[in-house]
Amino acid sequence: MSETTPPSGGADTLAPTQPQPTRQEARPKETFILAEDTAIRPFSFRATDEQLADLKRRIEATRWPERELVDDGTQGVQLALMQNLANYWANEYDWRR
Repeated sequence: MSETTPPSGGADTLAPTQPQPTRQEARPKETFILAEDTAIRPFSFRATDEQLADLKRRIEATRWPERELVDDGTQGVQLALMQNLANYWANEYDWRR
């Protein structure tokens, strides 16, 4: 790490003896630990009618980006697929089942 001299002036500048953090130092390193037990276990979740209505409102209020510029998946998941999926979640999926 090298020391840098900040621009002279305001109180929010670093002192000449204080090194600036590098981009790499500013980001914490991510560590992933895989559990030994990878068994699939039942999971249950309960939502109120109000929570489900709010979810539907938020799905329907999605602000969609412009359509992708290519007809394949090179720019990520295609807009039409995501819109169909959102419509399914909002209007067809049985969240109580």
